[in-house]
Amino acid sequence: MPGDGRGDAQHYGTGVLPEHRGHGLARWMKAEAIRQARERYPDLEGLLTDTADSNRHMCAVNDALGYLPTHRMLTLQLDL
Repeated sequence: MPGDGRGDAQHYGTGVLPEHRGHGLARWMKAEAIRQARERYPDLEGLLTDTADSNRHMCAVNDALGYLPTHRMLTLQLDL
């Protein structure tokens, strides 16, 4: 059932202003969000996120925090 604190949850929207990048803030914020989710919802089975392959810095953060790829989405555009 959605919102019951079980199953999978979603975590999106980690962002750091350009002038503050390169100091580990994204990793700290995401790790803290994971810690709080686990503390508040101990019955969660998973915490999902998505990141564009082109965002290599956030992909590295996700890798360091143990996220594993589960699917790949492609977006195509057709000029009419």
